[in-house]
Amino acid sequence: MIRINLLREEISLPRKRPPVSVSEKRKNHLLIFLLVLSFGAIGFLWWRVERQIAILDRNIRIAEQRRIKLEGIIKEVKTYEEQKQSLQSKLDLIVNLQKNQASPVQLMQQVSDLLPIEIWIQSLRQQGNQINLEGSSVSYNAIATFIENLNRSNRVQPGSVNLINAEERGPGEIKFSLSWIFVRD
Repeated sequence: MIRINLLREEISLPRKRPPVSVSEKRKNHLLIFLLVLSFGAIGFLWWRVERQIAILDRNIRIAEQRRIKLEGIIKEVKTYEEQKQSLQSKLDLIVNLQKNQASPVQLMQQVSDLLPIEIWIQSLRQQGNQINLEGSSVSYNAIATFIENLNRSNRVQPGSVNLINAEERGPGEIKFSLSWIFVRD
């Protein structure tokens, strides 16, 4: 059997919302305004931070370029300092050699000036400032005169002249050895 429903179904009509009060509308508008304002503030802050990042990145690139340029200059300066140090050590060596070269000349000049005519030098050795002389003479008086001349010299350290030995080798020949400390300029 067929059934037919003759009764109509109830159609649900949309319910009407209760009317929104003015104060609620104002709250909604205020909320939307605050939301838009918040998004605007966040956008502005984002833009500002991005701008600062770009400026800092540019400053970093500039500083890096300066650092690379300065590293080259620093390398040049180090090279010049090494060359200067090398040249200074060479100059010091030359000055030292000239100073030491003058010392034997001064020593020979001093001995020559103080040596009596009756004395002959067999050997003269210098070790640092210590001088050792071996020689021969015709008399003890000539040896004493030489020792006295050495003691009066400003190139001999006072009290450093020592007669190590003196012996006669034959008629008119006396072998002797002396030592003293030579004072350099």
